[in-house]
Amino acid sequence: MFSTKKRLSLFAVVGSVVAIVAVAASPPPPASAGTNIVGTWRLNLSGQFPDFFGLMVLHHDKTMMAVNDNPTESGGIGVWERIRGDDPPNFAVTFESWVDEDFNGIADFRFQVRLTLHVDGDTMTGTGAIDIYNVAGTELLFSLPDFIVEATRMTVIPE
Repeated sequence: MFSTKKRLSLFAVVGSVVAIVAVAASPPPPASAGTNIVGTWRLNLSGQFPDFFGLMVLHHDKTMMAVNDNPTESGGIGVWERIRGDDPPNFAVTFESWVDEDFNGIADFRFQVRLTLHVDGDTMTGTGAIDIYNVAGTELLFSLPDFIVEATRMTVIPE
């Protein structure tokens, strides 16, 4: 079988591989608190439609998810990236969702939301536009430009 020396060498190799994998798989270090967009945000959108509220989660891997207080909409799924400048940075977010306006279980149209956001600590502000498409996303039906985004970062509230 294996000698004690070979076993120790094998454990050393396995331990090194585990350490390398752990370091490679660890998330990137967070940006400074003042400019870190990653996290969960409470949103208020206002403009050319009745105000609505939602939650948006922005992940380290530049993906995101969003839900809002409209029961006819599916959750939004999309991506984000840092844009324009280093101080202060701005971020672009794009996500899509479907709407079942008549509650029959079949999507009636698709919408794409485009946001430009600025983060200042636990506050986020910005502007956005919504493009409404047919369900397949191949025909633009209409757009809602120039709405306002205001958000606060969700934090843990101890019991």
